[in-house]
Amino acid sequence: MKIVLFLLLVFVVNTESVFSLSDSSIVTLKGEAQISKVETSDSIFWSESQIAFNKLDVDPIFQNDTNVSSKVVEVKPIQVLKPYTYAGSKRYTVDGEAPNSKQSFDWVPATITAGIAGGACTGLYLYQKNAWWSDNRSAFHVQEDGNYSLRADKLGHFYGGYVVSYLIGEGIIASGVPLRTAYALGALGGMMYQTFVEIQDGYGSNWGFSPSDAIANYLGAWYYLAQYEVPLLQNFTPKVQFIPSRWVGDRPMVHETAVFDDYHSMTYHLSVEMENILPETVKNFWPDWLNLSIGYNVRNMEYFDSQGNSLIERNVVIGLDYNLTRLIPETNSNIVNWLVQTFNHYKFPSPAIVIGKDVKFAVMFPFLVL
Repeated sequence: MKIVLFLLLVFVVNTESVFSLSDSSIVTLKGEAQISKVETSDSIFWSESQIAFNKLDVDPIFQNDTNVSSKVVEVKPIQVLKPYTYAGSKRYTVDGEAPNSKQSFDWVPATITAGIAGGACTGLYLYQKNAWWSDNRSAFHVQEDGNYSLRADKLGHFYGGYVVSYLIGEGIIASGVPLRTAYALGALGGMMYQTFVEIQDGYGSNWGFSPSDAIANYLGAWYYLAQYEVPLLQNFTPKVQFIPSRWVGDRPMVHETAVFDDYHSMTYHLSVEMENILPETVKNFWPDWLNLSIGYNVRNMEYFDSQGNSLIERNVVIGLDYNLTRLIPETNSNIVNWLVQTFNHYKFPSPAIVIGKDVKFAVMFPFLVL
C-alpha cells in the first residue's frame, strides 16, 4: 500500500510540473509571470526577465526526476510616444510623421529642409543686400543704436531670432531628430543666421554692428528653446502684425528700405493663452480660442514739427487675439494643419485699446481707430 501511495505522489508532482510549463506562457513554478515595465523619457517598453528555476523550491527527493523545459517567448517592444503639444494644443510636423517616431535619421526631409533653408537664406541675403549692404560700405565697426525707433527694432530682432529658430527647428524635427536636440539645433541655426546679418551690418558706413541688436537676436532664439524646456512659457507666444501704414491712414516711413525696417507698419505682440491661465471657475465661460495680447509700436519716427521737434510717438496696444490652432478645425491634410500652426505666429486684426499720447479704441486694430 505504501508503494502505491508513493507512485501516486510521484505522478501528481510530475504532472503539475509539466502542465505549469507546457504552454507558451512564461511562469515560475510558483505560477508568477516575471515581466517588468521599463519607462524612458520618450517611450515605454515591455521586456521579459529570465526564468529563474530554483531547485531549492522542490523537494530534494524529486530533483533528479523532474525535467522542466521552458520556452522563452519573444516580446516585441510597445512604444508609446509623448504627446506633441504646444500650450495644450496638438502640434503638427511638416511631413505628417509623429515626432520621435522615426528610429533613424531620415535623409529625405533633411535634404528638403536644407534646400528650403538654404534657398530662403540666400533670398533674404540678396533682398537685404539690395536694401542695405550694396552701397555705403566701410570697414567693419561696432556702433550701438540702443534708442533707435524707441527700441521697437529690438522687439523686431527678438521676433526674428524666435521665428527663424522655429522654422529651422520644424525641418529638423521632420528629419527624425529627437525633440530636445531639434529645438537646440533650431535655436542655434536662428542665432547663426541673425549673427550673419549683424556682421553684414557692421560693414555699413551709416550704421554698424549693434551689440543690443545681437543680444535681442539671441534672446529670441533662446526663448524658442526655453519654451520646450519650460512648458509654462508656451502660454506666451511672440507675434508680429504687419499692415502697410498707407492702408490705415498712418504716415509712411520717409526712408523706406526693407519691410523689416518699416516700423510705421509693424506692431509686435505677446499673445497670452487665457485658456491655461484663467481659474477653473472662469475658463468655462471663456472661449478656448480667444487670447489676450499686449503690443508695442512706434509711429511718425521720421517726422518733425515746425520747430524741429520730433513727432515720434510710441503706443501700447492691449487687445484680443486668436489661437488659430483652436479656432480653425483640424483637417485631413497635415500640411494645412502645419500652416495653421505656423501662421499662429502672426497677429491678425482684432478689437483693441491703443494707449499713446491719447487713449483710443480700435474696432479691428490697426483699422478703424476711433
